[in-house]
Amino acid sequence: MPFRRMLLIGFALLSLVAVVDLGTPGSDRFEGRFFTIETLWDEVGRVPARPPTVEERRTLDASTLLGDGAQAVRAVVVENTLGRLEIRPSPSGELTAEYAVRVWEDASKGAPGGAAALLNEVAMAWVREGDQVRLTLQRPETLPSGIENLFVDVKLGVPPGVDVVTEHTGDVAIEGILGSVRLESAGGKAVVQDVQGAVEVNSRVMDLSIRRVLGPVQFEVRGGRAEIQEIRGRVEGAGSYIELVVEDVAEDVHLTLGQGFSRVRKVGGDLALQGGYGESHVSDVAGDVTIAYRLGSVKVGVARSAELSVDLGDMEVYLEGDGGWTVAAVAEMGEIETALPLSRLESGLRTEVSGTVGDGAHRLKLEVSRGTVRLARR
Repeated sequence: MPFRRMLLIGFALLSLVAVVDLGTPGSDRFEGRFFTIETLWDEVGRVPARPPTVEERRTLDASTLLGDGAQAVRAVVVENTLGRLEIRPSPSGELTAEYAVRVWEDASKGAPGGAAALLNEVAMAWVREGDQVRLTLQRPETLPSGIENLFVDVKLGVPPGVDVVTEHTGDVAIEGILGSVRLESAGGKAVVQDVQGAVEVNSRVMDLSIRRVLGPVQFEVRGGRAEIQEIRGRVEGAGSYIELVVEDVAEDVHLTLGQGFSRVRKVGGDLALQGGYGESHVSDVAGDVTIAYRLGSVKVGVARSAELSVDLGDMEVYLEGDGGWTVAAVAEMGEIETALPLSRLESGLRTEVSGTVGDGAHRLKLEVSRGTVRLARR
């Protein structure tokens, strides 16, 4: 029933926006809510297509921080950068940094030469704080008249085993880090891959990719897309207004999602998913599956025990493999559709389906309210 599903999802999203709108002062509220979200998605951190008015490249020397007898560096912190950030292992094994300041000027809105003058007000510097070094950015709090954009692109090389912590707006590429990575980012695209330690990402309005991580991954995404793939540790994540793919995870996965679409496949451990206002597809989970969904639809393949519930939506469940299940399914003001040899009991607006499939070794509990359950075996 795709039309019904789309209707439910659309109604939920509109209802959510209306609630926010009622609590927001001003006249330009409800009509522009989704336009504002998409505009932010497109514009935050975007580099103009035309060349900058002025550009200057600089190199930072870290030797004074890492002289003979200096305490070993355990972490590098990069804060409040805007532009493109690249962090990779240092070819020399030493801490290195270079950056480019790019300024776009509109001479019709300010005095000519403002871009060149702004270059002198922008600078980056190293600060040593115990066993960590911090890369700081000095820039005006507000851009002068006539200046359209200011971007500071940074390329950082880190020694083996050093952790990375960064706060950035724009595109990010963090690759090959032997320590851990913690990223807070807005806008643009972010790629974090080939990391041996833990990865933690907090982002908004962006396109995120996390791949090939040996440690655990934790993420929170507010608006945008995210792909979490080839993770050897566990995954814990939260997202809203999101298109999410999680696949090839060796350990457990725990997700809290809202307003969007998600696909989860190839999980080596257990899966726990709480979500709503959208659609989720789940398959190839080696462990137990627990899903609680509100106002949307879920399509789930289960090979072991599962406890699944949907309120105001549809559920499709496929039994995978040669195992067996003890089934207990309940629909309140809804339907249960199955061709499996199970018992059915109907009483008023309540339908119950129960029984054993195969040897009944695994527990399968299904609950739907104001929706439909479809149960089949592949």
